[in-house]
Amino acid sequence: MRIHCASRLHRGDIHALRLTIGVALGAMLVFACAPAAERPARVVLVTIDTLRADHVGVYGAKGAHTPTLDALAQLGVRFDAAFSPVPLTLPSHATLMTGLDPDRHGVRHNAVFTLAPTFPTLAERMREAGFGTAAFVGAFVLDQRFGLARGFDRYDDQIGERRSGTAVVGFAERNAGEVVDAFLAWLEGAPDHFFAWVHVYDPHATYDPPAGFSLGFPGRLYDGEIAYVDAQLGRLLEALGRRFDPAETLIIVTADHGESLGEHGEPTHSYSLYDATQRIPMIWSGPGFRGGRVVPDVVQLADVAPTLLAMSGATPFAETNGRDLRSVARGGAPAQPAYSETLATHFDYGWSALFSVRNEQWRYIRAPQPELYDVRADPGERRNIAAEKPDVTRELEAWIEARRTSARPLDARGGLSADERARLQALGYVAGAANAQNADLAGPDPKQRLAVLQALDRAGTLGTSRRWAEAHALLAPFEETGAMFLSIRASFAVNAGYFDVGERDIRAALEAEPDRPDYLTILAIALERRGDDAGASALYHRLLEIDPQDASASTALGRIAEGHRDLPEAERQYRRAIEQRPGSAEPIWRLAALRMERGDLAIGEALLAEAPDPPDPILALRVAAIEVDAGSTESANAKLEKGLAKGDLPASLAPAAATILEMGGRLAVALRVYESALVAAPDAWEMKNGVAWYSSLLGRDLDRALELAQQASRESKGNPAVLDTLASVQLRRAEPKAALATAERGLAKADDASRPHLLFVRAAALRALGRRAEARRGVEAALADAATGAAAWRAEAEALAGELSSDTSPSPSPP
Repeated sequence: MRIHCASRLHRGDIHALRLTIGVALGAMLVFACAPAAERPARVVLVTIDTLRADHVGVYGAKGAHTPTLDALAQLGVRFDAAFSPVPLTLPSHATLMTGLDPDRHGVRHNAVFTLAPTFPTLAERMREAGFGTAAFVGAFVLDQRFGLARGFDRYDDQIGERRSGTAVVGFAERNAGEVVDAFLAWLEGAPDHFFAWVHVYDPHATYDPPAGFSLGFPGRLYDGEIAYVDAQLGRLLEALGRRFDPAETLIIVTADHGESLGEHGEPTHSYSLYDATQRIPMIWSGPGFRGGRVVPDVVQLADVAPTLLAMSGATPFAETNGRDLRSVARGGAPAQPAYSETLATHFDYGWSALFSVRNEQWRYIRAPQPELYDVRADPGERRNIAAEKPDVTRELEAWIEARRTSARPLDARGGLSADERARLQALGYVAGAANAQNADLAGPDPKQRLAVLQALDRAGTLGTSRRWAEAHALLAPFEETGAMFLSIRASFAVNAGYFDVGERDIRAALEAEPDRPDYLTILAIALERRGDDAGASALYHRLLEIDPQDASASTALGRIAEGHRDLPEAERQYRRAIEQRPGSAEPIWRLAALRMERGDLAIGEALLAEAPDPPDPILALRVAAIEVDAGSTESANAKLEKGLAKGDLPASLAPAAATILEMGGRLAVALRVYESALVAAPDAWEMKNGVAWYSSLLGRDLDRALELAQQASRESKGNPAVLDTLASVQLRRAEPKAALATAERGLAKADDASRPHLLFVRAAALRALGRRAEARRGVEAALADAATGAAAWRAEAEALAGELSSDTSPSPSPP
């Protein structure tokens, strides 16, 4: 709806709007028609990663929940045809900060490029104009090392430990709530005049919104992420409105690119240039942009910086691809098409690069098979009419060629270490290496390789769940020769234990790019896991020559030294890794375990006191076992539970973990450990026995428990511990005769470990059969044999003994 002056609004309208968008936007409504200079006192630029326009309510999305964005648009100016120059986070944000498209500023891909210092940035010019400057980013892909921090008094890229279960996890992202928290903490002491950039990453795959938003959007988790971000934007604006006069604050909300969501065969983004990934929301609200207007003209991210510089009285850029959006909003600017490109196809897989031009009617994509779409008649870009419109195709091809011939030569900057590349991959970016050639139409047409992208997407999902073998099986049939594809398939193979297959693929990738740190790391891991410590060690040392701050390589050298019982060297490498990457979980936990195993419990606990959660369940179990031996059962259980949240233990370690958990009374967690182990080792009688044992203790699913215990008894050839489980299940099922017979069989060959509980089961069965005197003697024997407090069943046995202790009547004859 159009927002009129406050004097003409009904009180109910104002109340409803405030309920929808919070106090801050209600305040902005009051000031919306107040006279104010167009120069804002404050500017807040919010970029929502991976937000396509047609999933925002005010852009026509049905079922969207974006009240904050919708209200901003109703108060300000909505640009209905805004476009990103590239479906990649770093290059598009470089455009926002420079007013130049990627072919001009030179940042053509994530990670393999940094913004050269020769290009002035929006933050530098705003600071020169007297504005305080601050940035708060939500993902490592915008880490300050990539060149966007210039000009910011504060650049908050403290992402923290990634919380997902991917294999190569580093510091990758933080959610919108954490980014907004950081901004609000800064806002408390912010100057009166400032330029702040807030970047939130949540709508990027994988889609994992907080519980309330995931439940509210079943089957639409991407929209749930957007709704969560919108709520956090509301928090930001409310706090901003309390601290400063909203009439003097300019709010800009846009996105770096959209998301394909399977359209045109692409699961997410990076490798196509249709409206799904290139059309983005752009909303300006505040000084100079009021009235609830909608602007249909094509605009670009490159327009943002020159507009802000002009409004703020800052020095303009000498070179820009953008223009002042105020003239566009007023309808006085000539039409200007939007340029877009993706070279990720070339850098990542050796396919053709893609280039595109978009105007009010046409989308043209330069590719080995050119594409032309009439977006007025065919907004979904489904029908390629390049052959039917040769004149239009030639005209737009000439426009692209003029851009291409004047493009800045490729100049790869800022190669990544294996640690850093892993962090980009944890975000879902492949981050291939650039070469020195201008990428163009060499290689296959990406739209002919969609099956590869779809398989990689499905394999990545499986990899996130550590289903390595299934992920590798998806990629095995493809005959791709690109180094990036080979490296991804090799990584899955190595994690699945297919070391020969993985080594073959990664060595082929290294032939193309011999010094790629992430490729070298995959090969080193393959060698380490197959037992070639000398070969692995040589590669880890090579990685440290390439990047002396590679904490993963130092940690690996510590693991190898520890395996050879060279504990001083292991400790040295772990300490080195901690210095290289403070807060890194694996070296801290390994160093703590080493010290604790040497008897330095206080030092180990001190190391772990401020450490992140354990990086994997095996390390957690190692530390927990030490603590149990030292009598710290509760601390051991707490650490083990945190470790188990990171993944499943190997089946062979399930008994040790379950024992510790049982000592801490965490029977349900112990059952989950064995359930996972049974999935991994379905034919192992030990795992069947474990599931049946904890099911009996918990009284759960006793029919299945009986079946598993019977199978385990047969397969173990009457192992007394398994007979103990079977007797326990039979007793829980109110089958005392069967329980008594099974317990008797077990006692005939029981060892010290299984005897106490077998005696207890026998006593309980006797009691159920009315043979109370025998039951009393049996339970007393069970308690005498059992270690104090060592078993989950002790309290039950003590209760039975108490019940029978005053019973002196002779035992009746057995029925």
